[in-house]
Amino acid sequence: MYYELSGQGHPVVFISGITLDHSIWKAFQVPEFTAAGFSCLVFDNRDVGQTGESPTGPYAIGQFVDDTVGLLDQLGLESPHIVGYSMGGMIAQELALKLPNRARSLTLLATVPKLDAYGKALIESLKAAKRNLAPAEFSWTLGLRAFTYRFFNNPDAVKMWMDRVIANPYPQSVAGFIRQADAAIAHDTLSRLARITMPTHVIVGEEDMLTPPRHARTLAGGISGAVLTTISEGGHALPTEKAAEFNRVALGFLAQH
Repeated sequence: MYYELSGQGHPVVFISGITLDHSIWKAFQVPEFTAAGFSCLVFDNRDVGQTGESPTGPYAIGQFVDDTVGLLDQLGLESPHIVGYSMGGMIAQELALKLPNRARSLTLLATVPKLDAYGKALIESLKAAKRNLAPAEFSWTLGLRAFTYRFFNNPDAVKMWMDRVIANPYPQSVAGFIRQADAAIAHDTLSRLARITMPTHVIVGEEDMLTPPRHARTLAGGISGAVLTTISEGGHALPTEKAAEFNRVALGFLAQH
């Protein structure tokens, strides 16, 4: 697994979503979190970035949990704060359930306990797009669902995003995306949320089309003591489009735990 560990202080582990490598965290979160006194672990999940293709066939979210815990063990990180985004939030939920004493806190960002019929159909449509579109076209299709309309009113931001997509030296394969997507489709912690006992912060954008706020309300309602934060004018791409707001509320929660 490819990873980068930077900064000094109590560790924060960032777990990425479908098709994303570590680079968004490195660009938009690591500078502020290290400046706030935390060390930051970012890494690429199997089937994305420099970690590369999975050596196994179809897998479940639990496989990502084993990967993540294996990396934590290798690095000697005993009780980090866990920040999980989208599919990464699914991984964080399962990690908390499997190893309840391993994380100091959970931040569940733009994620769900279980996809409903709409969410599953949406991911199936993205699987079809991945099979049939060129990489830049697929990223555009996904971006139209991840960002709000405000993002597309900023030509410089759009150009910077697409330049990063086109220049990516480690594009995700079709097979890798399908494996990740199928694991997300099968994810289900809905009946087990009450077993999550560590401090939990659920964050969602009020205009999130991929993981709408109704899922965040379900998550926060099912986890005892969970804090729910809804970011105004935010979409699914909160760590990038609303980086300042996300960093502020996420760091505020971590400072209390």
